[in-house]
Amino acid sequence: MSRVSAASIRPHFAGFTDPRRRKPNYSLMGMVVMALTAVSCGADDSVPIAKFASTKKDWFGTFPNMSKGVPSHDRFNAVFGEL
Repeated sequence: MSRVSAASIRPHFAGFTDPRRRKPNYSLMGMVVMALTAVSCGADDSVPIAKFASTKKDWFGTFPNMSKGVPSHDRFNAVFGEL
């Protein structure tokens, strides 16, 4: 019988260095998950990413490190611009 392992995106982004200098309100991995989910559903820049994440905030809020809510489109733009 084969074992089923859980899929994780974390290892694929382990090399990311958080560009923010101050203590962030939103985890970088949380923002990556929100953006990847939104882009896979058709979002193509920070405004639709933030809008999508906002419509799914209850679901995203159940994930670890996402309890602070949804970043604004300006925050997505600034963080991903620095990456």
